[in-house]
Amino acid sequence: MAFPSPATLGRHFGGWPEALRAAGLEAPVSRLKFGDEQCLEALRAAARELGRPPRASEYRKFEGIKGLGFPSTDTVRQRFGGWPEALRAAGLEPPGSRRKFGEEQCLEALRAAARELGRTPRASEYRKVAGVGGPAFPSLETVRQQFGGWPEALKAAGLEPPGSRRKFGEEQCLEALRAAAEWLGTTPTPEEYETFAKSMGASFPSLGTVRRRLGSWPEALDAAGL
Repeated sequence: MAFPSPATLGRHFGGWPEALRAAGLEAPVSRLKFGDEQCLEALRAAARELGRPPRASEYRKFEGIKGLGFPSTDTVRQRFGGWPEALRAAGLEPPGSRRKFGEEQCLEALRAAARELGRTPRASEYRKVAGVGGPAFPSLETVRQQFGGWPEALKAAGLEPPGSRRKFGEEQCLEALRAAAEWLGTTPTPEEYETFAKSMGASFPSLGTVRRRLGSWPEALDAAGL
């Protein structure tokens, strides 16, 4: 009777350990002893590199890089009884997990990402934060589905979408001028105010908005009591 080679079996089942398991056999334990914490830290390192929890096939690429000292995929599975169980033990949400998140959980996740970045996150930035944040963070897709889009989700969380300018009334423009004067320690020139407003982001009206709302620059300053 002809037998397929180990290489053929590996290709057919996705690896030698997988072939053994499909045959109902226990895969040999790796000679290099890795503890639970070493396995968990390897999973977290792979997640940081990918920007999201790794699939087993993705993690396998890391274990093949010499010098990283990553435990094998099979070792991780043996330690925790399976790939999803290992990811959860590392505080990571298994890919494709269907955990349900409500609106409030999505909003709090957005605010947490904003606190971590120090500003409103872009969609790509939130994806990275959520990828390493574990089960407490809903995916980008989940957030979008909850609110009908990324800008809509940010607005619901009380965050200004990056690059957008909200509408400012006269009183808000006056307060912005006073804040600029307090920050600079002197009455701002148009150029100084413009620089200040840009540095503060979308929470401050632009120079053009101030002029449209309050008239000329001297008139705007006079109305603000400066």
